[in-house]
Amino acid sequence: LVAPPSASVISWGLLPLFDTAFAGPAVAPMMITGSRNLKLRPPPVVLYADVANAPPPPDDVPSGELQLQLRRGSPVAISEAEHRVPGAQQAEMGAPAKRDNLGVPESAWLNSGAQEVNTAGPVHTFDSPIELYVEGARFLPDDVVVCRARLMLLDGVGQPIHEAAGWCALLGDVRSPKLDAQLVLSSPVPADATVVVSIVAVQKGVEKPRQLGFAALALFHRQYEDPPVQPNAPTTDVVLNRGDFQLPLRLGFPEEVMKSRGGGLTEALTTDAPRVPCATVLLRIHPAGHAGPVPAYASGSYSSSRCVPAPHEVVLYRSRLLREPLVALEAVRRDAEARGETVAKHIEAESWMKDLLSGNPDLRFDLTRFAKYNPTAGLQVSVLKAHNLPQPFLSFGVVSLFPPGALYRTPPHTVGVKYTNEFEWGSNLRSPVWRGGP
Repeated sequence: LVAPPSASVISWGLLPLFDTAFAGPAVAPMMITGSRNLKLRPPPVVLYADVANAPPPPDDVPSGELQLQLRRGSPVAISEAEHRVPGAQQAEMGAPAKRDNLGVPESAWLNSGAQEVNTAGPVHTFDSPIELYVEGARFLPDDVVVCRARLMLLDGVGQPIHEAAGWCALLGDVRSPKLDAQLVLSSPVPADATVVVSIVAVQKGVEKPRQLGFAALALFHRQYEDPPVQPNAPTTDVVLNRGDFQLPLRLGFPEEVMKSRGGGLTEALTTDAPRVPCATVLLRIHPAGHAGPVPAYASGSYSSSRCVPAPHEVVLYRSRLLREPLVALEAVRRDAEARGETVAKHIEAESWMKDLLSGNPDLRFDLTRFAKYNPTAGLQVSVLKAHNLPQPFLSFGVVSLFPPGALYRTPPHTVGVKYTNEFEWGSNLRSPVWRGGP
């Protein structure tokens, strides 16, 4: 630190910029991000070749402590709240704030802990306006060219009653795009309403746009219910589900969930839908005029308890952090050139994006080229349902590998064989649906 105007050094400190613990011939060092408390030293400045093993500052000389945040990406303004770094009492040089982040780098996913919901709060008055914002998405597939957010409010039977669109920022990273969907609910809405965010994307090498996935969140909770429960019928004793949320992106269409469940959609009904690995959506719900400025993801403001990484996502997050950022404008130019078109200026790219993404697709995003194969993360095979079985018997799905095909030998062996372990009792016996299977 330098004290103007004499430019004399009054204190200084050392902090490693990269974590080399996981580095190797095929893995680059990981940048250290997040909140840090740095122990400062008095002059003179002494530089050490091995920063991590540098001797600590002497205990008998005056020194200070510097609280800072390290981030990837473009510089952004830091709010006053973000300056209050948690864990400031830690004295070790460069010690991170105490947070169990489940082995995931904080720059990829931030563990906010369990969501604190005040269901004992005041009852929502239905003539009070509500504001919904889709601020962005994170860690979309590698082959996304550009995307649009479709923000909808569905009633208790799954019918859209309000809708708005948001476009990704062309000067941002298309794999973690900023989005600008906003919906102001100025008229009364049903207590059993559900907020649904769909991500529609142009996929590299695919002519027409595809539905990448969707996220769902209850707009209200029943008052005094713990844990929080979404109303399943019109009622007046509800509390607004206000806050900033990070939601998992579910593969496919919300209509598929409604069809499999016989109509209607709630947040709870979507929890069994398969997730797009690592992909999430940032959604904010607040009373009108109380949203405040958009918080940076690194601030920890977004409740991430709904998208706790699965074991394979922990590995995927680390490898996906090594991707080079791809600016949406450049992705548009490349894809337009592959289509025999020319897009040079920003306004041309914006028009190209809106022309392609103006409608609602009827096909899913193909995850074949979602990400480069990672042997450590491996792959997953799931059995979800069957259709038109010849006999109306209770059935289960089985997954095994061939070779060796041990299950079908005499005698059969079940080592490495996976079975579905939960039957969806509301499904047809000839077209069964399984839950919680391999």
